[in-house]
Amino acid sequence: MDEPGEPAGDASSDDANLPALVTRLGEQILSFVDSKVSLLKIEIQEGVGAYGRNLIALGAAGLVGAVGFALINVAVALVVGDLLRGADLHQMIQKAAGFAVTGFVYLVAGSAIAFRAWHRLARPVPRPTGR
Repeated sequence: MDEPGEPAGDASSDDANLPALVTRLGEQILSFVDSKVSLLKIEIQEGVGAYGRNLIALGAAGLVGAVGFALINVAVALVVGDLLRGADLHQMIQKAAGFAVTGFVYLVAGSAIAFRAWHRLARPVPRPTGR
């Protein structure tokens, strides 16, 4: 059937244009898919860029925090060493003992945390009943 307002064409001319129309449709579909893929690439690059910047900022914050934590640990170890003045030890041994005591405290605390985490992992997780 011909659309209203269009001149009536014969069937042979429509059949002759069919391969050209299919070819044009295929080209348009390829162009559409290509533009969508290009848009997807741009969106992925922008997302990766944003995650990368956030990851760098997080890494820098972690590094600054680790340096601060290390300095606090050194200060604690020196204070503990100064508390051993009355033990009649050489000053170097006092400082070494301060670091040893501080390290031992961290070892005990880390072991306790690991022990609790290990037992929490070994405990079965209750599953909800399907009511």
